Amino acid sequence: MAWSQETIIIPGMILPLLKTMRPQQWTKNAVVFAALVFDVKLTQPYYLGQCEVTRGQYAQFAADAKITDERWKKTSFVQDDSHPVVYVSWADGTKFCEWLSVKEGKTYRLPTEAEWEYACRAGTATKYSHGDDD
Repeated sequence: MAWSQETIIIPGMILPLLKTMRPQQWTKNAVVFAALVFDVKLTQPYYLGQCEVTRGQYAQFAADAKITDERWKKTSFVQDDSHPVVYVSWADGTKFCEWLSVKEGKTYRLPTEAEWEYACRAGTATKYSHGDDD
């Protein structure tokens, strides 16, 4: 299987208001979230993968790195090697980035919360990426 991880560059900028949800109260069956509003500065451009990491790509890593957590293989829905990998912990995602950095001779890392939210919002500053309406 050929390895390819296409990336795009996201410019650095000041986000006037970045709204994130933080746990406010924990109950037995639910978490109540509160919106926190604060300014965030993304002072440097950064690269982000254009597509999700596939199960096939993650399988190469898991075999090479001898990853024992196999939750990513045990989905409740049908997937093949071309589908995005799911159920990966932050720790294993970080290990994947380290492995890929060595494999390709480039530096890969997980995006910060602000970088991820900015990319998902496609540059918007509204409550949701599609506007302020619930």
